Amino acid sequence: MDIRFTASESVAILVESGAVEIQHYLRQPQRLVKAIADRG
Repeated sequence: MDIRFTASESVAILVESGAVEIQHYLRQPQRLVKAIADRG
């Protein structure tokens, strides 16, 4: 038996001007995961 799960989530992340360049930030998956998973 094949069982498949799919999930998706839309996320809006505030990136302050002068902060880390967005291209650099997006190349770091662990930072993205933390930003998405942080509910606090």
